[in-house]
Amino acid sequence: MKMINKNLTLRTFDSLGCSVIATAVINSLKDKFSNLDLEVYTKYPDLFINIKGIKIKDVSKKDDNLKFDIDLRGYIKTRPHNIPPHKPIYIHMLELAEKSLSVKLKHFQPKINLSKKELNWAINKIKSYKKPVIWVQSETKSQNKNWFDDYWNVLIKELSKNYDIIDLSKTNFTLRQSLAITKVCKGGITLDSFLVHGSVAVEAKNVLVLIGSSRKEVVTYPSQKVIYIKSECPIQPCGMHGYGFGCKREDEKLFIGHEKTRCIFDDYRCMRIIKPELVISKFHEMMKD
Repeated sequence: MKMINKNLTLRTFDSLGCSVIATAVINSLKDKFSNLDLEVYTKYPDLFINIKGIKIKDVSKKDDNLKFDIDLRGYIKTRPHNIPPHKPIYIHMLELAEKSLSVKLKHFQPKINLSKKELNWAINKIKSYKKPVIWVQSETKSQNKNWFDDYWNVLIKELSKNYDIIDLSKTNFTLRQSLAITKVCKGGITLDSFLVHGSVAVEAKNVLVLIGSSRKEVVTYPSQKVIYIKSECPIQPCGMHGYGFGCKREDEKLFIGHEKTRCIFDDYRCMRIIKPELVISKFHEMMKD
């Protein structure tokens, strides 16, 4: 079915990573319909710069009274982390859009369009380093998805023998500058956060992802290398992200009293089991491929 001069509104999820994922839906809609007039309501308008044919609406303020043709915030109702068959989040969002419009869409992965100026900025930035440059994202906003400082220290010390390292969690780069850095570096290591999705959206190469509480089939991509190890936690992966669970429904009660830490043991054993020596080995192996 061809849509002529059709106006549509789309609301992204409010997390940074899920806002990146929304680009998969936007590009699928643009592929499906000609003359599409699409308004994108988002908390992160900078992510959608250079996507032709859309109007970007900043919803930093409350928009509770607005209705949208496609509201991607509803994807979590599908409980993607604990209801099989397990599919990437972008597939869940695409299926929600299909249901909202009663159409079938091609399944594109997230894509962010960096400008030549942005890429040249990143290229010039890494020229100041003497060794090949890699990036890391060493922090997330969710404690249960973080790795440990002592592990990072071991990793950085060892990898610094061969590489210069930019920790994008500790820079004052803009979102788009961080994405450009991932694009031009030799490789990178990230936690389950913004740059899992952002690095894929700019086609960054050699990305290693450290996953503990999340279900890797849901949050990572085929082009990435993933380290996930089953720990002694009986409900891993729990998929506890602050807005939903990934464990069995009967296990959700275990999180009562642990809402802040988002870990039933408070020691994050699913991340503790990922030793720096393993990450170092896997990273070197990935860089040889």
